[in-house]
Order: sequence, then C-alpha cells, then structure tokens
Amino acid sequence: QGTKLRAERDANREAFKLAEASFKEAKSTVRELERQLEVARQALLRNETAFNEAKAAKQAAEKAVLTSLTRIASDLTRTAEEAMGIERSAPAPGSEGAEGAAAFDVQP
Repeated sequence: QGTKLRAERDANREAFKLAEASFKEAKSTVRELERQLEVARQALLRNETAFNEAKAAKQAAEKAVLTSLTRIASDLTRTAEEAMGIERSAPAPGSEGAEGAAAFDVQP
C-alpha cells in the first residue's frame, strides 16, 4: 500500500508541476497582452489628438477659403456695379429688403 501511495503522490506532484507551469505561462501571456493593450490605448489617444488637430486645421482652412472667395465675389460685384454706374447706398438700419439685399441707386 505504501508503494501505491507514493505513486499517487508522485503523480499528483507531476500534475501540480504541469498545472503550475501552465498557470505561469497563462499569467505571463495575460501580462503581455495587457501591456500591448496599454500601448494600443496610448497610440489611439495620440491618433485621436492628431485627428482632432487636423480636423480643426481643415475647418479653419475651408473657412479661410470661403471668406476669401466671398471677398473676391464682393469685390467683383462692386467693380461691376461701379462700371455700370450703379451706386450702393448705405441702407438704413432694418431697411434691407426681404432678401437682405442693399438698395441700389442708378446714376445716369
């Protein structure tokens, strides 16, 4: 019976060693995956910041282009009106038409 108990003990020790090795390997894998996850989270934060900065720059550039085009259109309109002898009179506050257009006086 002593031999049988020793064999069972040795088998249990071997099973324990295998389970312990498997546990340590799994624990190491989890640590590595957690490290990779943290690296990925930090990269995502950097990318989000860069994206938001690029988005703001794009919007500012689009606004600048639109402002410039509006200014050019206004200058062209004013030049054409001057060439046709049309003079813009400054509208009185609240006296703009329904569309918000300024009043024009035609000079002969």
